[in-house]
Amino acid sequence: MTDFCFRDIVALRPQLKDGRGRKNHLVVSPTRLRRDSPTRKLAKLIGYSGNGGLLLVVGCVANAHYVVWGSTTTNSRGNHLLEYLQTTDLNVLNQGAAPTFVTARRQEVIDLTLGSFSIAHMITNWRVSDEPSLSDHRHILFQLNLSLHCGPCRFRNPRSTDWDCYVAKLSDRLDRPPLLCRKAEQVEEAAALVSDAITASFE
Repeated sequence: MTDFCFRDIVALRPQLKDGRGRKNHLVVSPTRLRRDSPTRKLAKLIGYSGNGGLLLVVGCVANAHYVVWGSTTTNSRGNHLLEYLQTTDLNVLNQGAAPTFVTARRQEVIDLTLGSFSIAHMITNWRVSDEPSLSDHRHILFQLNLSLHCGPCRFRNPRSTDWDCYVAKLSDRLDRPPLLCRKAEQVEEAAALVSDAITASFE
């Protein structure tokens, strides 16, 4: 797939067989996002996979913060990325909030596994590895089970969110008056309370 091989995006198209010998065409793409919105190259790859009925998995160094996928904060890049994902067939397959980026000064979730709707239920045992990666970014591991053509799966699909229910739950969790913050520690505590409430309400 030389049409989708650039500095920040590479695409592979392995042909895999399930337990019954049926062939499945899969597109796998490690991608780095450098701007507020995905590049036209990634959008073109998403369109190519969708039009061809191909399974798509994108390993994305997003550098975007959003509590929806476990980040401790939300920034403009996270907002732009979530808005873009809502226009596509891709879902965030991250599970939990284990940090994917770790340095001596901070830990954060900025690396995402994105998958087309048709492959989301085939991704199982998604996790962040504790093994040294020789990088600030930790290894992300998961299993792809092509025999799982149906059945329930767990993934975050913001397009299906019941926002009225979300607002109600968030209001219940934040029904106490805001803390009067006079010290940095109090600000951090208040921010953590709000972040936890947002994440718990969404889940």
